[in-house]
Amino acid sequence: MELLTNFFIVISTILIDQSLSFFLPYDYTYQSVVIVSSLFLIVFIYLLLKLQQNEYLFGFSIGLYYSVIYGHYSFAYPIIFLLFSYIIKKFYKFNLKKTSEYFLLFISTTFLYYLFVYLWMYIGNKTNISILSFVQYRLLPSVLINSIYSLIAAKLIKRNI
Repeated sequence: MELLTNFFIVISTILIDQSLSFFLPYDYTYQSVVIVSSLFLIVFIYLLLKLQQNEYLFGFSIGLYYSVIYGHYSFAYPIIFLLFSYIIKKFYKFNLKKTSEYFLLFISTTFLYYLFVYLWMYIGNKTNISILSFVQYRLLPSVLINSIYSLIAAKLIKRNI
C-alpha cells in the first residue's frame, strides 16, 4: 500500500511540474533559455529514501509511467530511475541528518538526470543540439530553478513536514 501511495504522490508532482512548465520559459529551438521543473525528481528521491522495500519496483514503475506518458525516447526513463534507485539505496543507507546533505543529493541527482537524458538522446540520434548549447540553455537554468526547489524541500524535510 505504501508503494502505491508513493507512486500516486510522485504522479501528482509530475502533474504539478507540467502545470509549472506553462509559466517557465521554453524555446523549442534551443536558442534561448529553457527551464524544466523537476519537482517530481526531488519527491521521488525523498520517498525512495523512506521506502524499506520494493525500492527498485518503485523506481522502475515511475520511470515506466514517465516514459509512456511523457517520454518518447524509448526505454530510457525506466532504466534511469532504476539506476537512481540502486545508487541512492546503495550509497545512502544511513539517514541524512543535515539540510545540506539533502540539498546536495537533490541537486546532484537532478544534474545527473538531465545529463543522462541528454546523453541517451544524443547517442540515439534523437537530438542534434551540441553539448555546449544544452549546458548553456537548458542544464544550468533548469538546475538553478531546481536548486531553489531542492533548498525549500530540504528545509521542509528537516522540519519533518
